[in-house]
Amino acid sequence: MQINRDRLADVQVCIGLGSVVVGLLLVVAPGTQLFSFYEQSITAALGDSAESSATQSTLLHWLLATCGAGVVGWGIAWATIAHIPLRRGDRWAYNCLWISLLAWAALDALIAWWFGVAGELVFVSLAFLAASVPLALGRRGFLRPNDERAPS
Repeated sequence: MQINRDRLADVQVCIGLGSVVVGLLLVVAPGTQLFSFYEQSITAALGDSAESSATQSTLLHWLLATCGAGVVGWGIAWATIAHIPLRRGDRWAYNCLWISLLAWAALDALIAWWFGVAGELVFVSLAFLAASVPLALGRRGFLRPNDERAPS
């Protein structure tokens, strides 16, 4: 199974825009019901005590909002790379998306595993699959022209 470059670009633009939405929600609503499961998994990993719960909650909300700002920036870059150079067939754009996705997913999953944050492991796994499966299916359009596996 494979998908063409335009379809791949459309999917990746949606992933980038979805990242922008998630990032904005992290910025404006980190302490709401929307993120309660995620927040509980972080709190459980850090250890919950009565003395530190208010400070810990404030720090957690600040960290989520700060990470959200980064996610917004990455989502904008992802969508822009997908919309213009990826759609045009620029191989560097395809490689850039893969490298950034692999770097983020590997580091984030390792940190989540190290600290025992199950909610983050679930999120990273699902986000990685959502972006990587279409990238893998669109690989054929980015093979080197002299590669015997390239489309004719």
